[in-house]
Amino acid sequence: MNKTEAATEVVGEVLLHGSGRIRLRRAVRGADPRAPYGGRALARLGRLPNPARAVRLRMATESALDFARKRIVWAAAALLLIAAAAGEHVSSGIGNDPLARAEALLESREPLAALVELDRLADSPRAQDAEVQIVRGKAEHALGQLGPAFADFAAAVKQDPRALDDGAISALAELLDSEAFPAVWRPALLKLLGEQVGRAAAPAVRRLLASERAAARDDALHVLELSGSATNADRIAVARADLRDPRISCAARRSAVRRLAVAAGSEAEALLARAAEARACGSAEARDALRRRPGAKVAER
Repeated sequence: MNKTEAATEVVGEVLLHGSGRIRLRRAVRGADPRAPYGGRALARLGRLPNPARAVRLRMATESALDFARKRIVWAAAALLLIAAAAGEHVSSGIGNDPLARAEALLESREPLAALVELDRLADSPRAQDAEVQIVRGKAEHALGQLGPAFADFAAAVKQDPRALDDGAISALAELLDSEAFPAVWRPALLKLLGEQVGRAAAPAVRRLLASERAAARDDALHVLELSGSATNADRIAVARADLRDPRISCAARRSAVRRLAVAAGSEAEALLARAAEARACGSAEARDALRRRPGAKVAER
C-alpha cells in the first residue's frame, strides 16, 4: 500500500540539514480492532492457509504411509514363512534319499546338482542300480554329455530292458539326430533301440523320420526295421524325403529307390516314376523296379 490508499495524519515536521523540512505522517487507526487500518492489504492477499491445519495433514499422511510400510513388511514376512513351510514340506516329502533329490532336481532343470546328489551313492551298492543309472543318464544328457549318457542308459537296459521310462527313451532317440554323438557308438545305439528296447522306442524314433538330416532319417528307419515296427508308410516317408533332399549322396538316392521298390501302393509307384525320369543317381534302378511292377509303364532311355 501507499499513502494515497490509506488515510494519514501529520504528526510533526523535522528540519533537514542545510535547508528545508519534512512532514512526518502516520496512518489513521479505525474503530474496528480486527482491521484497524481498513483491511485493504489483507483483502488483496485473500484467505491465507492455516499453518496448524497443514501440520495436521502432514502428520496424518506420514502416519498412513508408516502404517502401509509396516503392512508391506508384515505381508513379505508372511510370504517368506509360507515359502519356507512349503520348502520344508517338499524336503520332508523327499527325505534324505539322494536318488529322490536328484529326480526332483532334474524336474527343476538342475542336472548338475542332480549329478552331485547321485555322487553321494558312488560308494554304495545302489550306484549300479538301473534306476540310478537312468537318472544319471538323463542328467548327463541334459548337460550335453552324450557319450556317458548313452553308457548309463545301456548299462540300465542290460540289467532290465524294461527299466527305461519315456524320458530315457526320448533321450536315446534324440541321440540318433545328434551330430555330436560319437560315430563309433552309433551301431550300438541302433542295436540298443531296435533290439533291446524294441517296439517301446517306436513312437519316439518315428518322429525322426521327418528330420532334416538324411543320416538321422535312415537310422530311425533302421531302428524301426530292427524292432519290427516299420510300416509301408514309414519307408515311403523316408524315401520321399531322401529323393527331395538336394544334398543327399548318390548312394543314399539308390537306397531310397530300393526302399520304394519293395513298398506297395500308388504313392511308391509315383515316386519311382519320378525318380526314373530324373537324370540323377538311382534313375536306372527306379526304371528296373518299375518294370518288375505289373501294369507299370516305363519310359525307355
